[in-house]
Amino acid sequence: MIRCWLADESGAREVRLAEAQEAVRAGRGNVWVDLQDEGEQTVSEALVPFGVHPLVIEDMVQHVHRPKLDNYGAYVYVV
Repeated sequence: MIRCWLADESGAREVRLAEAQEAVRAGRGNVWVDLQDEGEQTVSEALVPFGVHPLVIEDMVQHVHRPKLDNYGAYVYVV
C-alpha cells in the first residue's frame, strides 16, 4: 500500500500519489510517502519522480530494517 500526505499553504491532507508527485515537481509543499509491502518495481515507479536514489529504493523494499533516519538534503528517509 502507498499512502501520501501533502503539507502546503492550505494545511496537511492525504493525497493521491500523482498529486504528491506533481506538488514536488512544482515545489509546493512537503510530501510524506508511506510504503507498506510493495515490491521494488512499484516503489521505484512511485519514487523516481521524487528524485529518490535507486540505492535508497532498494533499501526501502528490504524486509529487515533497524530504526534510522537518513538526510539526503532534498528528502529524508525514515525507517
